[in-house]
Amino acid sequence: MFYPRGKFKRFPFLLFCFALTNAAAQWQSSPDIIPALLSSRLPVDNQNWEISQDPLSGYMYFANSTGLVAYNGLSSRVYKLPSQQGIRSVYASPSGIIYTGSFEDFGMWKPDGNGGLVYSSLTKGIRVPKNDEIWNILELNGTIYFQSFTTIYALKGQSVKTISAPAIMLFMFRVGDRFIVQALGKGLYYFDGNHFVFIEGSNLFAVREVLALIQRPSGFWVCTAKDGIYTYDGSSFDFLPGELSRFLSVYTCNAGISSGDSLFVFGTILNGIVLSNANGDILKVYNYSNGLNNNTVLSLYKDNRNNIWAGLDEGINCINPDSRYKQFADKNGRLGTIYSLLRKNNLIYFGTNHGLFAADLSEQDGDFSFTNLSLVSGTQGQVWNIFEYDNRLFCGHNEGTFIINDRSVTKMSNVTGGWCFAGYHDDLLQGTYTGIVVFRKNQPGNWYYSHRVEGFGEPTRYIEVDYLGYVWAVHHQNGIYRLELNDNTDSVVNSEYFSTLDNQSGKITISSINNQVVFMNTRHIFSFDAENKKFFPVKELEKGLGEYARSTRIIHQEKNRYWFILEDKIALFEISRSFEARKIRELLQRYTDLPGREQQIIALDQHNLLIPTRQAFSILNMRETRGYTERKPPLIAHTSFSGKSQTLILTPWKGRITIPNRDNNLTVFIADPNGYGTGENVILYRVPQIDPKWRTLVTDNFSFLNLHHGSYTVQVKSDEGNEITEFAFTIKRPWYISMVALGAYLIALAGLTLLIIRIFKSELNRQRQIIEYEVRKNKLENELDYKSFELMLTMRYLIRKTEILKELQYQIDSLKEVSAKYPVKFVKEMERIINEGLDSQTEEWKTVMNNLKMSQEGFFRRLKEKFPNLTPNDLRLCSYLRMNFSTKEIAHLLNISGRAVEIGRYRLRTKMHLDHSTNLTEFLIAEAEKEA
Repeated sequence: MFYPRGKFKRFPFLLFCFALTNAAAQWQSSPDIIPALLSSRLPVDNQNWEISQDPLSGYMYFANSTGLVAYNGLSSRVYKLPSQQGIRSVYASPSGIIYTGSFEDFGMWKPDGNGGLVYSSLTKGIRVPKNDEIWNILELNGTIYFQSFTTIYALKGQSVKTISAPAIMLFMFRVGDRFIVQALGKGLYYFDGNHFVFIEGSNLFAVREVLALIQRPSGFWVCTAKDGIYTYDGSSFDFLPGELSRFLSVYTCNAGISSGDSLFVFGTILNGIVLSNANGDILKVYNYSNGLNNNTVLSLYKDNRNNIWAGLDEGINCINPDSRYKQFADKNGRLGTIYSLLRKNNLIYFGTNHGLFAADLSEQDGDFSFTNLSLVSGTQGQVWNIFEYDNRLFCGHNEGTFIINDRSVTKMSNVTGGWCFAGYHDDLLQGTYTGIVVFRKNQPGNWYYSHRVEGFGEPTRYIEVDYLGYVWAVHHQNGIYRLELNDNTDSVVNSEYFSTLDNQSGKITISSINNQVVFMNTRHIFSFDAENKKFFPVKELEKGLGEYARSTRIIHQEKNRYWFILEDKIALFEISRSFEARKIRELLQRYTDLPGREQQIIALDQHNLLIPTRQAFSILNMRETRGYTERKPPLIAHTSFSGKSQTLILTPWKGRITIPNRDNNLTVFIADPNGYGTGENVILYRVPQIDPKWRTLVTDNFSFLNLHHGSYTVQVKSDEGNEITEFAFTIKRPWYISMVALGAYLIALAGLTLLIIRIFKSELNRQRQIIEYEVRKNKLENELDYKSFELMLTMRYLIRKTEILKELQYQIDSLKEVSAKYPVKFVKEMERIINEGLDSQTEEWKTVMNNLKMSQEGFFRRLKEKFPNLTPNDLRLCSYLRMNFSTKEIAHLLNISGRAVEIGRYRLRTKMHLDHSTNLTEFLIAEAEKEA
């Protein structure tokens, strides 16, 4: 197989030769130029043969030596062929299908439903010549054309047709509604999809390799590898003389495209990318020295936002000709770290930690150039400040102070550490490491160092003079001084010290707005109440500034417009005399807040600002023209909801979706195809239901874990736009609090409530019965107590009656002895009556004793439980004692002697373990009351 010379860089056996040639031809910027720097490296490596953009998603696709690389603006992903071969060509069709060509194969990639792509070959049943490769893919009228060196394969619908070329083909280009093909050894042909027609006069390209063809309004440019550019007007080919053709001939042209009618971009083998105008004049060169990853350009592509993509022998670069940001850097490090900037006419001065540098500033077609950069002799060391006053330029240096005259300086003070300047009447004050010094102008109008201000020797980082003539001096670490100077400005008349602004520690800075001194401490902006000698927040100003009330630096731009610096963003405000603030514009600028340095922003002209960064500086075009369109918001590429056992991946959708509660770990993957060529993409995201604060995206994704059930909205936006991309979803309730579960809980709760009510009613009835029982019991006990009381009275009555009857019987027995004195009949009758009374009383006693026994069953049971050794006679004695019967009465009741009763009482005391001080009767009465 014959390989054309234009393709030789693509084959391994010549890579070593080209590496040597490439190294030898490295083009370096002149050391006296600060070059424009390309944006940072994109996450695509290896060789990139061809580039295409999906018109639907905006994703970029690269035919890479490792496979198909998809880049979404934030991250890249490599899809490998089943054969593990590299890919030589790629085309993203409007249908969303990605077509690729490779070694002896071509096919298509379709979405797999999980945010990825799956490959299908189109060569089944087709004979592809051995060692053939597809180097180009084009579309015309719905037909996809795959071009190799020998054959064109036309895909229409599901069928593939093979078309043979008139000779070995190098490239195929689309021009209008047809193609132009270079046939080696013959020339150029028109190809309409079926037939080849030779272009008259193109035989001069039979041996010249055509690497690019650029359509023009009146024809096209034919760009050769080493023979420059030829123009074609429809009838003849003419050589385009000039520096562009010479440049491409020397460095070997390998690709070319147009960006509009006035900008043309060419890629070379040996010296990167060259930009030219329509006349062939070189505008700019990008190579390894100013940010290009590699000097060998394999492919070029213009996307839908006019960004120029360069596929390199190692990686990818993106150039945005219309970008508002231009980054500049001194890659050899000679310039150092910038601390101060100042433009004077066509010179720009850089005060750095290496010294004072001057460069010529020029502008062409809106692009600025910084040339003839040189160190101003005698200024080596730390420069703190460059200040213009009275049409003179002053340089505050670590070793003193200088007057700047174009590219030379004159030293005017040896006082070290010239930090800051401020005008004071006709004098110029300077804050230094060791206090304040004064500069004055003599009669010829020359400035000179005059003297120190006596009475103040504190290190002075900032100076401002208020409208009353007081000098405010800020110590670099330790508070503020309000100084009153004498009329000769040589000493301090009065000094007041303030350690803080609001009784809180922190860095203090000072500035002036509309001739009024203000103070900042990253919390508020303060003014000074001279009458009460207190600082107070300027509420009117803070209301309009919003979050910028916490600014660390205020920079005057023009008239009543000021830049406010806050962390990594800046905003321009218009401040009225009444301190009402109106925001004009806001910019997110990384490295705006530079620790240890005081940020400066200077205007290069009416529309362009120069802003120092960590590397060097960037230029911002404030005028939104030159093809600039407002940046669209980033996209949500896909989301992943994961749980313990599964992962749910969702690709772009519309409307709110519902997610099972078990999959409540969310990861959102972001794409930013609208941010190509804008430099560092700054993307903000938030979920308002979790945290209303916008957060900066660090990688290409962010996560929220263990989300509770409910509705959420993920919001994503760019730092430069207000349009928001949203994704709404709902996490289902867990099963145990689902509507079904809640219904079951309600039913169970209702059943439980009914059961509790039933149990409550049952218990209430039982308690009612118990209460009724207790009432009846109490009633019966009361009745029983009353009966017991009656029994006691009855027993006492019976005892007394028995005693009387026995006394009568005793008297009758005595009468019997003298019965002669009384009639016998009468005595017997009396005896009969007494005996009947005794018999009837016996029955009454039995009844009383039975009732007594019944009434005291509980009392007997309690005593028996407490004192199990008690006998029935002991219990009977206890009963009588409880009823408070006397010993004599008990003796009558038990028919025993009084001595026997006393012995029984003693035995009871022993069995009950009672000491002598305890009254037995009272003890038994108390026990009876416990029972009640």
